[in-house]
Amino acid sequence: MQSGPCCPITCALELLGDRWSLSLMRDMLLFGRRRYSELLASSGPISTNILASRLKQLQEGELIERFKDPLDGKAAIYIPTDKGVSLIPVLVEMVRWGLQNDERALLVPYLERELVHDNAKLQQRVSAQIAEERDALTSAA
Repeated sequence: MQSGPCCPITCALELLGDRWSLSLMRDMLLFGRRRYSELLASSGPISTNILASRLKQLQEGELIERFKDPLDGKAAIYIPTDKGVSLIPVLVEMVRWGLQNDERALLVPYLERELVHDNAKLQQRVSAQIAEERDALTSAA
């Protein structure tokens, strides 16, 4: 990453400017995927080395936090941080833009109301859910 001052868009793109990083954040924030295997299966044809690299990059950027899975000590659970949750409005606007400008864009019906019409409620709901998950994982450690 670039050191020193940079354009805010450039700074954001350094962390999120590839296809996989935003797809992973989408899967964690909007679909509640937390485990490596869930992310591997849901983000499209991503290779394991790219997935591991992007998860590490998102951790280093403080967008996600890694916890040991209390049910499987060898596995990890990835939880978005508050900084990661703050991406929800960005993702919502990208959804809106995609729906308006690409005929291939398809919105999952159960998310339509919150994504398109009530994204503040979506952010509150996701924030509360993530806080509960983080508290449970922190107390289990």
